[in-house]
Amino acid sequence: MKSILMLICGAFCVFGGIMHSVAGLPALHAELAKTSVSTQLALELSIFWVMASASVATFGGILLTCGWRMRKRDHSGSTYALWVATFLVLFNAAAMIWFGKFEPHFFAFAVVGILAAFAALPLKTAT
Repeated sequence: MKSILMLICGAFCVFGGIMHSVAGLPALHAELAKTSVSTQLALELSIFWVMASASVATFGGILLTCGWRMRKRDHSGSTYALWVATFLVLFNAAAMIWFGKFEPHFFAFAVVGILAAFAALPLKTAT
């Protein structure tokens, strides 16, 4: 069951990372066009936007790999999944604090981090 949860978290991150670029980058460009930012700054913001997208998709790949291994009773990747989960929870919680309000976008990824952390924790064995 935990392996399936890990796979779902990974798929969500891969999809979210891809959509962050596919849907988000044109929206970013449209908003930047309304401002007086320099072309250089707009380019740099776009590069960081795509890097953030690729990072989330990479996190998803790590979670997917961990989930596939867990399906084969190999929990060796759980530490990596916990690192990803920790980042997702801390970064997205900090982002909501920074904005000073509840933001569903950040909350969704914080929840994915919590679920991934739960899925990465070792199963209790009967003694």
